[in-house]
Amino acid sequence: MKAILLIVLLHSAIAQQSDEVADRREYRLVAGLQQLLQAVQLIAQHPTAMGEQLSAMADRISAMEGRMTEQIANITERMTSPISTQEQHQSCDLASAQFHLHLLTYLNLDPSSDFASE
Repeated sequence: MKAILLIVLLHSAIAQQSDEVADRREYRLVAGLQQLLQAVQLIAQHPTAMGEQLSAMADRISAMEGRMTEQIANITERMTSPISTQEQHQSCDLASAQFHLHLLTYLNLDPSSDFASE
C-alpha cells in the first residue's frame, strides 16, 4: 500500500514538474512572439526609418567597395611596375642582412659581438 502511495506521489510530482517546465516554455514563447509583433508593428509604423537604414548601409558598402577597388589597383600597379636599380640594391642589402642574422642565429652567435661583425 505504501509503495503504491509512493508511486502515485512520485508520478504526481513528475507531472507537476513537467507542467511547470511546459508553462515556462510557453511563457517564453509568448514573450518572444509579443516582442516580434512589436518589432513588426514598429517597422510598419516607420517604414522610412528602415529604408533610411538600408540606404545608409548601401552607401557604406559602396564606399567600402570603392576603397577596395582603389587598393587593388594600387597593389596591381606596384606589382607590375618595374623597380629601380636603387630599389633592387636596397632589396638585396635587406636580404643579405636578414641572411646574415639567420646565419648568426643558426651558429648561436650574438649578432652584436665583434666576431659577428667581421
